[in-house]
Amino acid sequence: MLMKNWRSLVAKDNAKVKHKPVVPFDYGTLRQDAATFYVNNKIFEGFKNIKITRNLLAISGSFSVTTADKWRVGQANFEILPEDRVHCHLGKHAIFEGWVDKLNLAITEASRNITIQGRDRTGDLVTCSITNAAEFNNLDFAGIAAELCKPFNIKVLVQADVGAKFPKFSVRQGETVFEALERAAKERQLLLLSSTHGNLIITKKGSKRAVSALVEGVNCRVSTAGFDHSERFSEYIVKGQSTGLLGTPKDATQNKGAAIDNGVKRYRPTVIIAENAVDNDGAQSRAEWESSYRAAKSSAVSVVVVGWSQEDGSLWDVNMLVQLDARSVGVKSQMLIEKVIFEQANDGGRTVELSLIRPDALDFKKEIKKEDDILSSLGWKES
Repeated sequence: MLMKNWRSLVAKDNAKVKHKPVVPFDYGTLRQDAATFYVNNKIFEGFKNIKITRNLLAISGSFSVTTADKWRVGQANFEILPEDRVHCHLGKHAIFEGWVDKLNLAITEASRNITIQGRDRTGDLVTCSITNAAEFNNLDFAGIAAELCKPFNIKVLVQADVGAKFPKFSVRQGETVFEALERAAKERQLLLLSSTHGNLIITKKGSKRAVSALVEGVNCRVSTAGFDHSERFSEYIVKGQSTGLLGTPKDATQNKGAAIDNGVKRYRPTVIIAENAVDNDGAQSRAEWESSYRAAKSSAVSVVVVGWSQEDGSLWDVNMLVQLDARSVGVKSQMLIEKVIFEQANDGGRTVELSLIRPDALDFKKEIKKEDDILSSLGWKES
């Protein structure tokens, strides 16, 4: 299936959310120190607990908020229900646009609390299947993404070179949109993120640096640190079949890519059969993806920062480089933010938890150098 004029679906994100409220939404009413949810023509704030998560490779962000049932009068209906559309701001910054998925009530003699959970609009790409068997011929990644996102009214925002066209890309029966896009993205070494308005961003590893450094004991504390080599290999071999080749097993695995991780000390090879028809370049790109990302994930540090913003007032975000000085685990290095969790506790205290991985996570090199590991610097040091 060849989509004509797919570029009409690739557009810039809206500068502002388009509301059609009974009472016009006034961005000037947003408070710098509050989380604001806009639902059903109303602004809701004053929540007891807030948790908003964004993840580098998960496409869809999520939220969970708990509040006392102070808006319900008598036997009136609840004012926030599943499938309601939500726009959320932290201070004056838009953070996501999505849907309410769940409504949970906790009722006791002394209290009645409501917990509302949901995801941004790209969450539908993760859980919904592609209903029609499809095959795309001679389209690049942006074209395929635009076609698959079109039924969900999700725009595709291109922020990187999407690489060569796919001679043929086939969608599997029952496959979700995200599963199909993820397969193709790995072959073109692309990242898929959600915009603040719930549209799909196609990008690569960010070059944007955080304004604030993370210094343990000064503006952050280390919550966890993990170093796991169980899914890391010394050599990654990707094999695949070229378009149109049928016949013997030899034909089916004729194209090959390989990447080496010198940070793995013993012989640990793995062979990956590409899910899609690939040429040698596609197989090589996939091998470099697996090697780079698994190496980076093997060293992870999570820190907690008081407040939601950096020194300049901007929010912390995924795909951002930041300098970390964590003396308790001996890590002093530039890191890449993989996950951001904004939280507000019952007492009103606001924190953000940042999950950090090696900065070369998405550099996609054919060979990873042993000296790039941060393991040699590890150790318990007095802060």
